[in-house]
Amino acid sequence: MAAAGLYVFNTAVAGGEYVTVPNITHLSVTQASFELGKVGLAMGRQTPMFSDQVPPYHVISQRPEPGAVVRAGREITATVSQGTEVQETPVFVGKLLGEVEGALSPGVRLGHKARIQHHAPRDQVIGQDPPPGRPLRAEKEVHLLVSKGPTRSIITMPDIVGLSVDEAMNLLALEPLLVERLTEGPAHDFAATKLPELLGHLQIRNESILAHGFSPIRTGEWEQIRSWMDNIFFPMLLAELARNREFRIHTLPPQLPSKYCWRE
Repeated sequence: MAAAGLYVFNTAVAGGEYVTVPNITHLSVTQASFELGKVGLAMGRQTPMFSDQVPPYHVISQRPEPGAVVRAGREITATVSQGTEVQETPVFVGKLLGEVEGALSPGVRLGHKARIQHHAPRDQVIGQDPPPGRPLRAEKEVHLLVSKGPTRSIITMPDIVGLSVDEAMNLLALEPLLVERLTEGPAHDFAATKLPELLGHLQIRNESILAHGFSPIRTGEWEQIRSWMDNIFFPMLLAELARNREFRIHTLPPQLPSKYCWRE
């Protein structure tokens, strides 16, 4: 009788029965509001926060926490994801590498720093990827192309005949004997503008299960790499080979299957 009397008193005086707070984390704001409404609660104040783990407009955390017992009608506050923080890529081209490294904005990270012979002063940044002004997400790196100073030396293109595409890419990118020292031609122009992009694509590939890593490569990333190779990298190689008849293309069998089959 005492318990029943206490329930009636609480309901009449405090206004509402007790309900259990549902778990609304990782739900969209719309779905979270619906789940709260089913038990007699309401969505309260929403605090925005950047997150690279929770999709935009989804709940990151809530107060009170799931499982708490509260009176019906209470508002539940939520922290809501705004997605990954995005800012504009800073301008690094024309600055000295030491100046860039000493004045990085919060959330900006440097990736590969490739060096080539160039008429610009030594240690001056002459290229970057992404370019200045492009959207830059928090987890992405900015790759730099840095001048080693001017030179007049010219050497022979390394022998890539018989190598797989991956082996040739690594030879030209990680030991860029040709693109560092040629003073003209497609390979030199490529090195002056596109080498940071190549290093960025190599990093994605090398960290995936296609090479030395353990994480799967995303469809969008693979399509971007393939498109870049077809439209930028291979045309550069063909143009360089056309200038020098000493080199030829060695045709290799397919390195990956063209069709994939899954079994249930």
